[in-house]
Parts: sequence; structure tokens; C-alpha cells
Amino acid sequence: MNFRQHILSCLLKSGRYLAQENLRPDEIQYISKCSFSGLIQVTCDYSSLESYDQSISKSKPTLQQEKKEQYNLICTLLSHLNHDDYLKDAPELEGLTPSHIHKLKNLSYAQIIDMVNNSDSDIVNFNLDKRILDTALFLCQKQNKRTETIEALIKAGATKNFMNAEYNVPPQKYCFLRSAFKLKKAFGRPRVLTAAEARKVYSIWRQNQHLKVGEAYLVIHKEMNETSVKEINIRNIVTAVQEIKSKTA
Repeated sequence: MNFRQHILSCLLKSGRYLAQENLRPDEIQYISKCSFSGLIQVTCDYSSLESYDQSISKSKPTLQQEKKEQYNLICTLLSHLNHDDYLKDAPELEGLTPSHIHKLKNLSYAQIIDMVNNSDSDIVNFNLDKRILDTALFLCQKQNKRTETIEALIKAGATKNFMNAEYNVPPQKYCFLRSAFKLKKAFGRPRVLTAAEARKVYSIWRQNQHLKVGEAYLVIHKEMNETSVKEINIRNIVTAVQEIKSKTA
């Protein structure tokens, strides 16, 4: 987990962002990987850090409950300061000078607790820009919907060529997902629909032209299989739509 993921996880679990606190780890990972400039805003109280006397520290101090989040954020920061390339991972922290970094890295955990307990303000503070976060969440939801559509299409019998052409799913990933879903291998040509079935498929297709191709096929798949005795999969549907379209062109 990189620095942004750590910070996003800490902040979203803090309760300060309400509905966003229940994001899944993969959603936090997706948001952290996107280039949302300004999403994480960092402020530092350098005076508290500079004035802290490392020679005066209580033995085994008890962390105050209200200081727990600040302590966790500083410890998260320290875990990444141990890497030489931390600035590439966390450009938000470019304001930290080498002297600040040196002092932080030389503090023991007991000294950090002591410093945090006795500081009137947060030494390191991270905030999320609400507007940028909302944009990130919207894009995350779109990505989730796309993933759900891809998985539903594969489960419903979409072919490797179709998934590659419409959703840019590589053959290796297609095979991996089929294996993960424990789907049986498709043999032979897709079942030929009756004339009545093909007309119904095309009728549903025309009613759902406002949807993306894959989403429209899933709507057809659901409606057709509500009454069909033998399963009609996406391969059947694609074939029927393409044949009728070619005849009416």
C-alpha cells in the first residue's frame, strides 16, 4: 500500500467524510492511483516539531484518545520516509525540509506520543478536497460499473472476441475470469434462435439503443431467459442481432 492509499484509508475511516468511509480497499487503491491533483492537502505545524526537545520525554507515555488519529498519521508518514524515493510516492509532502525529515526519523515512538500529547495543534495534518473527492468517487463508481458489466457479460456467455472488441479485455484476462467463475468451455456454434426468438431479441435491442452495447445485451439476456426453457446466452443474442441488422441494412 503506497502513501496515498495509507492516507486515504486513514482519513476515510476517521468519520470526517461520512458516506465515503465505507470504501473498499480496491476502491481506495483506484482513487489513489488516479492523478487527482490537489486531492490530498497537507499542512504542517513546523514550530511544534522544531521546538520539541528530544531530551525531555516521559517514560512510556500514554497516548491521549483524541490524539490517536494524529499519532497514526505521523507513524504512517514515518514508514514512508524510510524510502529514498518517498517524494515520488508522495509529492504532497514536498514542503517537508531535510531537517524536518531528519528530526522525525530520529524520534522514538515514545517521543512521538509525548510530542503529540503536548502539542496544542496537529503537527501534521492531511485533508481531502471534497470537490475533488466527489469527482474521484464518481469515476470510481463508473469503473466499478464497468467491472460489474464485464463480469456479468462473461458469466452470460460473451465470447473472447466480443469482450476484446467492446471492452478491451485481453484474451489472458478473459480466460482468467472464466476460470475464476468456474465456467464450462463453450463448444460448437451458438444455438440458432427460432425466428420468433430472433425477432424478440431484435425488438428488445431496438428499445435499448440508449444503453452501451454490453448493457443492452445484458438486458436482452435477462428478458429472454425469463421465458426460455433452454438458456439463451450472449453469443446467441449477438448472432441474432447481427444477422437481422445485416438483413435490414
